[in-house]
Amino acid sequence: MKRLLVLFPLFLAGLSPARAVDEPTPAIMAFAEKLEGITWNLLGTNSLKKLRFDGEAMHPVGQNGREGTAYDTSFIDVGIVRLDFTGNNTGWYFFDAGLRFITPCTVSTELVFELGEGKAPRPVQRFPDDVTGVAYQLVKDERGLHATQLRWSGTQLELAVQQPDQSWKIEKMTGTVAGDRVIEAQLQGKTVWAVFGSDGQEAWLIELENIFGGEREGAPVSPASAITGLTVQQSELLGHITALKTAGDKIRAATLERQLLRLLAGNAKLLQEVEQHFKQTR
Repeated sequence: MKRLLVLFPLFLAGLSPARAVDEPTPAIMAFAEKLEGITWNLLGTNSLKKLRFDGEAMHPVGQNGREGTAYDTSFIDVGIVRLDFTGNNTGWYFFDAGLRFITPCTVSTELVFELGEGKAPRPVQRFPDDVTGVAYQLVKDERGLHATQLRWSGTQLELAVQQPDQSWKIEKMTGTVAGDRVIEAQLQGKTVWAVFGSDGQEAWLIELENIFGGEREGAPVSPASAITGLTVQQSELLGHITALKTAGDKIRAATLERQLLRLLAGNAKLLQEVEQHFKQTR
């Protein structure tokens, strides 16, 4: 059984499959077609190091180039693929528009939201402006959660849960743009992402266990880190951050900077050294 996460009092959320679109839009179909045959090198991960889409599903790829058993693959939206793992987590993969970089995330909690009845969706073209002030309603599922609203105020991510007396308890979190249509916040010590659909109809709130990096095979290789004390995975992540900065992908680089600093929070000396490195490379 998927574990539960207490988001805040009176609100329990477990991992329940996020809905992929029933009828893929032309934009999503075009995105899927572009992915076919590309091998992705994953950076900062422990075991899954390569992925490839065969036109139907994502496969792990061994060092010999052979594809392993396909993952249950869902196209959540343009630029976002979800893999259903056999354990307690799912994998969400966020691709850049040029399909050079990928940000893989290990997800332990998923909530699906949509516009309220009678609300007309507006395509998200200017983010986050186009979603500012828009309230999304939690989609009911087998978990039987309280009525919940998700809203980006322009500076804060707001999560409101209806109480038994019909009042609303609101959690307000400082948010940071973490990617295309993604706001990152901290909720009770957990990193969460609010992911907004490109058509303005849906949104997802996901709790992240980890954030990694990745590059399309054949792209310039990320330089290795020279900071002593980092693990192999952390060195890969640091090198990838440098590559992102070189390519001008500042938001993706900043997102992974925050993740690496969180990973090093228990090592004050190494944390300081990496923070200094980031200051020198900005």
